[in-house]
Amino acid sequence: MLRGVRDLQGCVLAGGADFFLLRPDGVGELDASYSLLTDRGERINIRNRGVLVMSEEGNQLEAQGIWPIAEEHYRCTCSPCFQVPAGRLDWMVPTTFIGLVQYPAADEVVVRCYRVM
Repeated sequence: MLRGVRDLQGCVLAGGADFFLLRPDGVGELDASYSLLTDRGERINIRNRGVLVMSEEGNQLEAQGIWPIAEEHYRCTCSPCFQVPAGRLDWMVPTTFIGLVQYPAADEVVVRCYRVM
């Protein structure tokens, strides 16, 4: 589901790509590409890169196969870039965003994006 400012609503489309690399220092690098479809029929393509840092307890839980883990055991941030059709969503292209990524369930990801002013 997509909800946002300026009457922006829609859904995540099937497909895309999601890559995760665990660096030697224990930080995870995220790189995802996916598309959204607004309720007005506009397609938004997203490239989203970020990092995942977990606490020692978070690492232990994940090593035991427990996922998702409580938010106090990780911090995941991202920087999404948007490709949009010409028109009402043009403002998204030159805008810098930061995001907070949450994992409320094993099959659910929530990305909260904030515009940097």
